[in-house]
Amino acid sequence: DSLLGISTISSASYLPTYVSGPDFFTYQRGTDDFRREKTLTVSLEASLTSQITTSHLLNGGAQLNLYSIDSKGYLNTGVAATLQTRNYNAKPFELGAYIQDKMEFEGMIANIGLRFDLWSADKDYYLNQFDPFNVPDSVGNPTNLRDPNLAPKAKPPILGRLQPRTGISFPINENTVFHLNYGSFMQRPSFQYIVASTLSYNGSSFTIGNPLLKPQTTNSYDVGVTQGLGEGFTLDVSGYYKDVSNLIEQAIFTDPKIGVSYTSYFNRDYADIRGFRVAITKRRSNFTGSINYQFGVATGKSATVSNASPVFTRDGSGGVSIGIQNIPRRDIILDFDRTHNLVVTLAYLTDEEMGPELFDTYPLGNVALSTNSFARSGRPYTSSTNTKLTNGARTPAEYNTNLKLTKKIHNFFGTEATFYAEVFNLFSDKILNYSYLFPKINAGQTNNLVESYDRYPVDDKNNGVLYWNDTNRNSIFPVDQSFLIYDNSPRSYNIGLILEF
Repeated sequence: DSLLGISTISSASYLPTYVSGPDFFTYQRGTDDFRREKTLTVSLEASLTSQITTSHLLNGGAQLNLYSIDSKGYLNTGVAATLQTRNYNAKPFELGAYIQDKMEFEGMIANIGLRFDLWSADKDYYLNQFDPFNVPDSVGNPTNLRDPNLAPKAKPPILGRLQPRTGISFPINENTVFHLNYGSFMQRPSFQYIVASTLSYNGSSFTIGNPLLKPQTTNSYDVGVTQGLGEGFTLDVSGYYKDVSNLIEQAIFTDPKIGVSYTSYFNRDYADIRGFRVAITKRRSNFTGSINYQFGVATGKSATVSNASPVFTRDGSGGVSIGIQNIPRRDIILDFDRTHNLVVTLAYLTDEEMGPELFDTYPLGNVALSTNSFARSGRPYTSSTNTKLTNGARTPAEYNTNLKLTKKIHNFFGTEATFYAEVFNLFSDKILNYSYLFPKINAGQTNNLVESYDRYPVDDKNNGVLYWNDTNRNSIFPVDQSFLIYDNSPRSYNIGLILEF
């Protein structure tokens, strides 16, 4: 037997023992994936803006995106038991048109808009949900023949959606302004969930994209008040709510009787995002800056496509049962929830002729010192001490500060020049790499990385996860993997000169 000219007889007898490191690369083994992928995108856009009256500024336009996707490839060709093929093509398109009127009247400013989107996957979908490749007989009864090219399919419908958007602000008194915003938005699902397909070598398990997927939608509400405090200070307090629906969720369809099991996707998940913001801003004088605090809570069933997958099983009599062991019974705090988020931006600019004069210049003039800092809650994760409480634990708070100093010189050998010095991550704060330390797992499960994090300090060289995890500790390839533990870089410096001609 052969596949692509590669013998599959007794493959396990000649393959070497491969060693996988915590960076998810496999050492002592070359690549065995063969990919040929081609994507073509043609985009057309047109817009028009016109001040039709003194009170109305009209803005409209249209967008058209045409895609051509062609993928052919083979994965894991070195091991026949795990060989997978990818062979699919599609030509989706999306069309959008919008119009907005900015209305300015005495005492009120309003933006009223409407957007209409059309979307089509232009990719046929299989009609048989549990045995999609089955080729029925002449009267529609299932047979033992399975062929992806001959199995019955249908074209998906063209989907359309209207999205109104409104923003209104008007003064309550001389120093107070009320603002209200509402918007409806949509996001097309990624192509990997719509048209992509992966088939295993033995044909018993595979992944099929779902051309029937609807766009993910968000209805956003924001209401608040801006108050002038004098001396250039303003205070803005607002509350917000986002209702997110049609999020993509992975589903597993299986029929033990016929030995078919595959994965697909459908619109099942949702999210609620709510909170409030408080911002103090200083815009005038040499000293400027802002302090922004946001409190937010994001809840739902899962923040990822594959972390709360239902399992649909069809028995011999045709009945379907739904396994929900991977789905939280109650809404959970989603992975990207931060709860508390504080951002502080401060800047001080000296006058042009500030300080002592030296050689007809003012060394301390036109000097700007600025900082940008944030402090925020860590992200939730599922602790190894209570795996049934999904995202019941939270990592430490995160901090970062950047500093920048600039000096502008108007006549630097006949040009405008700006010297600058920057310090990134001034205090060498460390932010954990979530995608490495906390890989997505199903409810009730854990892994050695999370267990090490829960039980020992991160930088414990013997038991922690700073240098090696269990698959690489004391192995023949002991590699320092500390860069994987943190998502940010240590303190760094940047010095430069900008010349303007």
